[in-house]
Amino acid sequence: KELLGDNINSGYDDYNALISDDGKTMYFVSRRPETKGSNINPDDQRYFEDIYISRWDSENNEWGRGVNEIDRLNSNGFDALNYISKDGMEAYLTINTSILDQKKVTKSSDICISNFTKEHRWSVPKPIKNKTINTSFFDGAPTLTEDGSIMYFVSDREGNKSKSDIYVVEKVGNSWGTAKKLPMNVNTTENETTPYITPDNKFLFYSSNGKKGMGGYDVYVTENMGDGTWGEPVNLGPDFNTVNDDIFFKYYPELNKGVISTYTLEGQKSSMDIYELKLEGWKIPK
Repeated sequence: KELLGDNINSGYDDYNALISDDGKTMYFVSRRPETKGSNINPDDQRYFEDIYISRWDSENNEWGRGVNEIDRLNSNGFDALNYISKDGMEAYLTINTSILDQKKVTKSSDICISNFTKEHRWSVPKPIKNKTINTSFFDGAPTLTEDGSIMYFVSDREGNKSKSDIYVVEKVGNSWGTAKKLPMNVNTTENETTPYITPDNKFLFYSSNGKKGMGGYDVYVTENMGDGTWGEPVNLGPDFNTVNDDIFFKYYPELNKGVISTYTLEGQKSSMDIYELKLEGWKIPK
């Protein structure tokens, strides 16, 4: 497990890394002072989220400096990029502009789509119009299969029964069907978050603090058995999980690597950081 350098991690919260198929571009989320609007969240006294982009520097063999100047993807609210289609033309985001004093706000955190235009820039993200996907509660962290026909996401809409859960929704023609909650061997009455589905819809990785793990949130994997049933989730163990929160795991078998976000403690200060995992020869546990 390798902590990425100062071009990516800042001493503020940095997390949710997403690497392009060719391994040359990384998007991630950060809560730094220079986020667009420089707004501070009253709940946790940290800056709002912005999306950052970094390019691989092959000369120096490292990731280049992350910048948040990305056409139209960052608002003055909370912005996170969660998924980009294989052809690079469609992006799925989690956006929350409900706390801003302005028009055109999301209801809360909503799942939004942006398209890469002919002008080679991203369009303004728009919430998905589907009442079973975007509600007045938190809805976010979308992850999709390679063909874009199945989406998994997180919602706390049943917060009175279980805190946050993973849902699945399938495309019917060109529009999304009805989102359904995954079964309770995957979800618990505590929090499930940051899902990542393998492109073939076979394995779902996610983090949970509702099972006996190593501490805080741990990363688990569950196998899709078909017919809406899922195998018993397996804890990925000490090479992946720590006593702190371990979230936003993504697996890139073609690149022989994965990414994960976890808390780093330095003196009295702790912040979320992005780590890269070398996974050559690694097999998904069943």
